[in-house]
Amino acid sequence: MLSEESLKTLQFYRCILSPYVESYWLAASSLLKLVQVEKEESVFLQEIHKTAKERLHQGLISYEECFAADQLKNAVRLFEHWKVIECYIQDSVKLYYLNLDYNSEEAVNEIIRKIEEFKV
Repeated sequence: MLSEESLKTLQFYRCILSPYVESYWLAASSLLKLVQVEKEESVFLQEIHKTAKERLHQGLISYEECFAADQLKNAVRLFEHWKVIECYIQDSVKLYYLNLDYNSEEAVNEIIRKIEEFKV
């Protein structure tokens, strides 16, 4: 059993981290836009931002901070590090695509569900 002080500390961390979790959730939700398609980095980030606006209007986002470009870029980089998405540079343009192991809606939805477990 956690002490009251420990619970307050955990609640504090949860408040600090919640906008980051929402950013990663938004980026993961946008991975579906890469199913059997390659996208330029700038286009993909714009699509994530558009998804964020839609989710805000639907009441699915609690923190407008999750729109921050750096947080969204970091989320995309994490998925790249996890080998969920891959990229290459062509004519000085970075292109993203889904790794073949994740190139299905089911695999992407599993990633989204895992992140949703931490979403407030």
